[in-house]
Amino acid sequence: MQWEDMRPEIVITKEHLASYEMEIDGLYSQLIALHSGVYVLREIETFPFALFQGGIDLRSPFWWVVKRALIYESIMIVWRIIDEDKYLTFMRVKKGILSHLIAEGHRQVIEDAFRAERFDERCEEIKSQIEKVRHNFVGHLQYKINVRLDSQQIAQMAISLSGLEKLRDELKLLFDLLCLNCDRSLALVNLENDVEEFFDALAKNSPFLNSPEENRQMWDTQRKRLSQKDLDILNKYRRKFSLPEV
Repeated sequence: MQWEDMRPEIVITKEHLASYEMEIDGLYSQLIALHSGVYVLREIETFPFALFQGGIDLRSPFWWVVKRALIYESIMIVWRIIDEDKYLTFMRVKKGILSHLIAEGHRQVIEDAFRAERFDERCEEIKSQIEKVRHNFVGHLQYKINVRLDSQQIAQMAISLSGLEKLRDELKLLFDLLCLNCDRSLALVNLENDVEEFFDALAKNSPFLNSPEENRQMWDTQRKRLSQKDLDILNKYRRKFSLPEV
């Protein structure tokens, strides 16, 4: 039997199959939460706050609170599902699969597939990376790091949004192996529409968006400072709200 032919109901014993499916569901819900949080973070980062505030990024403390909460949650999700196998983690589910095979003939095929993707090594690499961030910035208030280091040193030890996106993608690949060829896509469950409507409302209520019609003097001043990229973004939103391009 080839790896592509492997399915949970074919290789896992009936006694363990229900437990395996619940474990997969549990990990899947964590990946969905991680994917959702990272998606919202990216939308916050890419929304042109400065453009709709006259060239100055004056994000209120609210946005920093939202970002911090989502970053902390994302870090903890990665930590939870990649930590020791005595909890519900990737390694625990893998060991459960290999410990409850219907036929020993399946073992080599499954182990080869996991080995080809460096499953164990990548889990350990992710754990090592996220462990430092979790311990230094989320789980504990390290004096040397949070008090004595400068912002550049802290940035080098922390994790970026692109770093979180990379971890999400790595975890999804490893999770797909655990699913034994049963597809589980990372759906956002209408989150895109909710986020789009929220940021559209911010743009629509911006005095700058309507300044060509409502405050010509302000518009004439701000127009000189706009790059072509900014103008394209502005016109994209004006078209969306049935306003003429400028």
